Amino acid sequence: GGGAIVNVASESTYKGNVADIGYTASKHGVVGLTTAAALQYARRNIRVNAVAPGNVDTGIVERARQYLTPEQLRAMEQAQPIRRLSRPEEIAEVVVWLCSDAAVLVNAAKIAADTGWHVA
Repeated sequence: GGGAIVNVASESTYKGNVADIGYTASKHGVVGLTTAAALQYARRNIRVNAVAPGNVDTGIVERARQYLTPEQLRAMEQAQPIRRLSRPEEIAEVVVWLCSDAAVLVNAAKIAADTGWHVA
């Protein structure tokens, strides 16, 4: 009877990531899948969207901390338009919203949840 699917893309779908071409290509594939599925399932009342997070303070960042100097970590945080990394629960809130009735008109969208990184 309907529903919502939210795929996870990346801020690299806006600018690309020269350091990891395979990652960038795979995330562009997620966006293509999102668009095609959104069109295919719209008549079944199923919305399909993607969230595109930027740098999120997850286990990956935690593991990287051992290799980063405090200055490098600060530089990574300060490079974000809001001057900090996002938190996993903040990305989850975007996903929950996309799954809610409040987003009933949102379909085939890529939502940047990257602190503005994609336009900076």
